[in-house]
Amino acid sequence: DERRSATGLAVTLSSDSGMVIPGAGTSREFNTGEWSTDKPEFIEDKCKQCLLCVPVKDTIKEVKDGYVVSTYRRDTLKQAQTPQGFDTNFIIHCYEKAMRLGIQATDDAQIVEECSDIAVRAVNGSYANIKVTTMEDLKGK
Repeated sequence: DERRSATGLAVTLSSDSGMVIPGAGTSREFNTGEWSTDKPEFIEDKCKQCLLCVPVKDTIKEVKDGYVVSTYRRDTLKQAQTPQGFDTNFIIHCYEKAMRLGIQATDDAQIVEECSDIAVRAVNGSYANIKVTTMEDLKGK
């Protein structure tokens, strides 16, 4: 679940000085490819840190010790997807900082959130862009 080790190492080893897109072509087997042709935000200079997101459909509850302590408003929540795009030098800097500070994250955008003051742009994704993690994810495909 933690991204720092695997992606951080791969990004750090990258010699590319443009943009890196972690997660492209990996666990999102049913990605329609629309992110590359219909999402110009991934390649425009005005958006160097981007990720795909879709609106959350379910009600999300925060639970502590088996009891609901808070309910989040769906209109403010998005479900993060891959791929996520970042300026290569910038994400390398963020991963180096995360490694020095021992910061763990569940996606690359969280590394940016925790290690910089640069905002990550949320680009509309697609519900068809499912993540294949368990056998249940393949039902209906």
